[in-house]
Amino acid sequence: MSLPNEPTPPKKRYLGWAVFGGIVLSALLSTWIVLANLSHNPRSTDAAISAEVANISAGVPGQLKAVYVAENDTVAKGDLLFEIDPTNYELEKAQAEANVAAVQAAIREAERTIQAESANAASAAAEVDRATENLKLAQATVSRLSPLVDQGIASQQSLDEAKTVAADAEVSLQVAIQTAEAASALVKTTEVLDANLVAAEAALAISENLLARTKIYAPFDGKAVGVSILAGEWILPEVPVMSLINDDSWYAEGFFKETELAEIEEGTPATIWVLSHPDQPVRGTVHSVGWGVQTHDALELGSFLPYVPPTTDWVRLAKRYPVHLKLDTPYPDFLRVGASAIISLGEP
Repeated sequence: MSLPNEPTPPKKRYLGWAVFGGIVLSALLSTWIVLANLSHNPRSTDAAISAEVANISAGVPGQLKAVYVAENDTVAKGDLLFEIDPTNYELEKAQAEANVAAVQAAIREAERTIQAESANAASAAAEVDRATENLKLAQATVSRLSPLVDQGIASQQSLDEAKTVAADAEVSLQVAIQTAEAASALVKTTEVLDANLVAAEAALAISENLLARTKIYAPFDGKAVGVSILAGEWILPEVPVMSLINDDSWYAEGFFKETELAEIEEGTPATIWVLSHPDQPVRGTVHSVGWGVQTHDALELGSFLPYVPPTTDWVRLAKRYPVHLKLDTPYPDFLRVGASAIISLGEP
């Protein structure tokens, strides 16, 4: 047994230094492995789960007739979400249908009138042809009698009578021409009524569209959230009354340092851990990497670039850029919009 003040044997002292050195080397090696892994497999704890969300509003203003969904209900594409009282819109449609019918009746009446006027014009044109032939005949009679009178074969009276008949025929022709022109001018068209019909049919289509918009259907499979309406309320088209989460659009988004972006490209595999279910990793791939973020000084410029606040103001930190990840299907049922997540890029 050695005494307390007895010096440590050299062999034990060297063994202690060896153990200490091994521990230091192991720590350095572990640190190097972790850093190397992070450089090739970037990781972000600043991530969240999200999905496409549609804000649903009324198609037309009016009083709610019925609401068919409640908060957190699951709906299928085409399901009726809510309905606005259609009474006024049905009346407007009926009025538009009556206007179309009235214009169509006016067109039919105009067409019958046009047929009669066209028949009169045809008769007047035929009368012009008849008067023209009578004039030609009378003028031919005058031409035949003139030499006969000179030869004493025909009397002067017969020639005078022929000239009178020719003059009358010429007057009759002029009257027939004027009558025919007047009859042609009286023949109407339906151009104005046709234009009125187009306008009436457009008004009917508008009324039918407004009536159809009194019923609001789900545009896709999803979950209804933020349902804030009751039957009997008056609502306006500009005011959303609920939101619908698209069940087919789940994705993850994480923020990665700009120094890590060189290792991130479209199609890079990823593993996502949702904090509510950390034992059930979700697989996905990188869909896109953000091309820009706002700086603090640019916030007043009204830019639409995403703003990622720095964690401190006294040290220059690497900017962080949003990376959009597409999740593999089928989607797990525990996904929720805004859920916190951790993302690790690269092969698991």
